[in-house]
Amino acid sequence: MHAFIRYILIVAMMLIVTPELLAQEMCLRYATSFESFDGPEDQDDSSLAVNWCIEEGEIAGSGFCPTGKALRLSGPNDAISARLGFTTGCSLAHISFTASSIFETFSQFELREVSASGCAGEFIDSIALPTSGGACTQFQLSFVPPNQGEVIIRWVHGMGSGIVLIDDVRIELEGCCGADHACCETGGAGCSDQSLADCVCLEDPWCCDVEWDLVCVELVEESGCGSCSSDDACEEGFFADFGTQYIPGGPCMAFPEKFEACEGVGPWLTTSGGCAGIGDVAIRFADGWPWSTVNTRCISIPTDVTAMLQFEYWSPAGISGPVVEVVVEDGEPIEIFAAPISNESEVRTAGIDLSVLAGVQSLTLKFRSGSVIGGQNQIDEIELVISPPHDACTPGTAGTLEPEVEACVCDYDAYCCDVEWDAVCVFRATLSCEVECGLVIPCGIESGGGQCGTPHGDLGCTHGLCCTYVCETDPYCCLVAWDDSCVALTGKCTIKQGDLNGDGFVNAADVGIMLAEWGGEDSPADLDDDGDVDGGDLGALLLLFES
Repeated sequence: MHAFIRYILIVAMMLIVTPELLAQEMCLRYATSFESFDGPEDQDDSSLAVNWCIEEGEIAGSGFCPTGKALRLSGPNDAISARLGFTTGCSLAHISFTASSIFETFSQFELREVSASGCAGEFIDSIALPTSGGACTQFQLSFVPPNQGEVIIRWVHGMGSGIVLIDDVRIELEGCCGADHACCETGGAGCSDQSLADCVCLEDPWCCDVEWDLVCVELVEESGCGSCSSDDACEEGFFADFGTQYIPGGPCMAFPEKFEACEGVGPWLTTSGGCAGIGDVAIRFADGWPWSTVNTRCISIPTDVTAMLQFEYWSPAGISGPVVEVVVEDGEPIEIFAAPISNESEVRTAGIDLSVLAGVQSLTLKFRSGSVIGGQNQIDEIELVISPPHDACTPGTAGTLEPEVEACVCDYDAYCCDVEWDAVCVFRATLSCEVECGLVIPCGIESGGGQCGTPHGDLGCTHGLCCTYVCETDPYCCLVAWDDSCVALTGKCTIKQGDLNGDGFVNAADVGIMLAEWGGEDSPADLDDDGDVDGGDLGALLLLFES
């Protein structure tokens, strides 16, 4: 018997008598979804090297598995191989993938030794890829990898007339998932989170080759690879739209910062059918039992707010749609939504009021399939909208129920969104954001205020545009008094002589104001400063007339 095959069998028998090895941590080391028409990407890192060799076959734009592109083997002896190089001692390697075909192909997945040519050597093991009727079927082959050695994995089309599609290839390892210390702690080379360690070591190879010292710990955040913050508070609210680029491995792998666990078969990400389409990605649940489920990381909802869970979903006609459950603290799941059966397959929108949970500091949302047969439910655009329970004209907690007004006001004053929505925020909404709050803005000659260039105890001043500019800069000038600071701000105003209403023009509207002030004293309409509004002022105004 060939030496390497004997090595595989001997270690495999050892696994039978030492089952504790099977409980070792499993870590994902490589994944590809064949999204590039140039083929899958090679990899060379500290635990696994992957080098592809497409002998025949092509990357297809669509397929039976609605998860983006796939590798298509369409003729006898079409094959794709990958040369795997293991550089550290791993106890087990798991190769998983999905495959689908409608007609018989007699295809198989093979594990082989490395040959002199590099693509396919002596046979070690294989699994058949039977006809799936177009269903997206998952396969896995596990083996003991050679220490400091290489093997070949190979998909090969048999002599059948059908087409086989291969997708979502994942390579997971056991027994070599990284160092025994956290990435935010010093220790030996590498750290327990291999993907984070690989990221840091791109910046400083010392961290993975020699020692994980304080410089490496600092690089965790400085390089943008992760966080060592001790703040483990739950995320306030929730949002996930899954982007526009398909990522293999499902939502838990693609968005680990959003989702903590996936249960049952799948769920997967998809760019085909239902909620998903070209340029949009959604979650697709699998059929069967246990339920195909994705769980969010912990979420908190502040006190004194409204909370609305919103999402889009799709299910086939005549089939139960997705189900949503909530787990508060460490309690039991509570069903809060079950999509009803519909006679049509269409994208629908759900809204669930969770305001009753305001003040809960830790809860988890569970989204799952609602059918064990023919389901393939999809869900997208998940958002837990947290809103203050008051409008823009009412003081209260930070922010307002009106998002556009909130954005406008807080662009002037972040205090309104960060701390509280006070009287100043209401004033800004009225003055600057065109909200009808019933406030009288003391700007313009009709306001009864004093001259803009003179301090006075009244609110605002008589020139509308200048007054508005000053009060947007410092609301005090329109809420309390027009003091020296307000006068100083008028230095940036452009005030035209004769523009009595402060609209930026000298025209008939100003004539109307002058006539209303006729015979008055101490008036802005007294353009010649003789103490009266009379013919001299009218003549001066007409000389300044624009239209």
